[in-house]
Amino acid sequence: MKFIHKDVDYHFRSRVNPHTKTTFNLLASRNYQEVPTYKLVERLKKILFSRAQNFNYPQMFTLVNITNVMAGVSFGFAPAPQNILYKDASLAFTFVLHPEAELKYQTQEPPFVTRISQHVIYWGFQREREYLTIHVQTSDILEAALSIREYEYLYLVLGAITKNLVIFKEFEQHGQMLDRNSIPAFFTSIYNLELASLFYQVPYRNWVYNKKVWEDCPEVLPVSSINPYSALYYSVFLSNKTLTTKLLSNMGAASHLLNELYKYYLASQKMLISNQVGENTIDEEHDFAVSFIYPASVYCIFHMLNVPGYREWKPRARSGNLFEWLNQVTVKVQEDIFINPDVQFLAQIPNLCRDAIVNKLSTFRKAAVILGEQLKQQFFTQK
Repeated sequence: MKFIHKDVDYHFRSRVNPHTKTTFNLLASRNYQEVPTYKLVERLKKILFSRAQNFNYPQMFTLVNITNVMAGVSFGFAPAPQNILYKDASLAFTFVLHPEAELKYQTQEPPFVTRISQHVIYWGFQREREYLTIHVQTSDILEAALSIREYEYLYLVLGAITKNLVIFKEFEQHGQMLDRNSIPAFFTSIYNLELASLFYQVPYRNWVYNKKVWEDCPEVLPVSSINPYSALYYSVFLSNKTLTTKLLSNMGAASHLLNELYKYYLASQKMLISNQVGENTIDEEHDFAVSFIYPASVYCIFHMLNVPGYREWKPRARSGNLFEWLNQVTVKVQEDIFINPDVQFLAQIPNLCRDAIVNKLSTFRKAAVILGEQLKQQFFTQK
């Protein structure tokens, strides 16, 4: 089969982000919501981590080609390895594993071919494991054919992510013990990084704590990156009107993350309503983190709307004494929900939780309509 090949002049052997920072940031932020990039990453990651020898030379590891086998389209630094491809409806990703392997390999059939399965093939010209080609079935991932710009996006982003996974292989395999101190620490070290620095400096698992990845390419974040810590982090540091506008116009790229956030949001709401929040009986780290998600979001809504009683806690102070601040917020929110009738709708209308986790301001505006014009003027009009 003859492949139409689009040649590019960069690979990922020497660095994660092979362009200038400005170019990389622009290309990585194109955000094709119809391409759930995280699903492709999950399948590639599973196969890459299934064999330790894939990481023998992490600095030399690089993606060099993406081939759509059925469409006959090839994209990358190297041509399609057509003599070893399966003729099925899949995307084939070819990686260079060995430091002595040529990045632009020959097109003839290699003498060494080891077919591990229908989806995993090792091959080479001087030895067996110079190259690795992984077939990923895409019938349940992609609904439409890819354009050339989408191949360019996938080649750049998946090349950078897989390089990141290999460099930080120990972190990805064994993870990191999270605790309540992780949240302000991530805000200090990860929150403001631009995409090029994030892809290079931070393990893939921790990208969820970065502002730019949420704004420009949430489709690269896996569902598993949402946990009690990242959910609380989202409520306190990330959720704002600017991000909301982007997410609402790009729900196809972020809905998998918002669905997970919503689960934690509801769990936190239930804990608050059942009078578990604010007590000293919460000992487990998981419950401790979850207990703050709902009141932190409610506080931010009140503060942005300049509601009296909440403005004395300025958001800028959140990273310094975060959990002392959250304890004070939780007590205030708990008192208002059970004592102040004007905010009891927060407990009475659970559907508003979904809006709150996506858009703090719209939640209160919708509630104002429900409660009537008088309450809207009295409590929910910004000054």
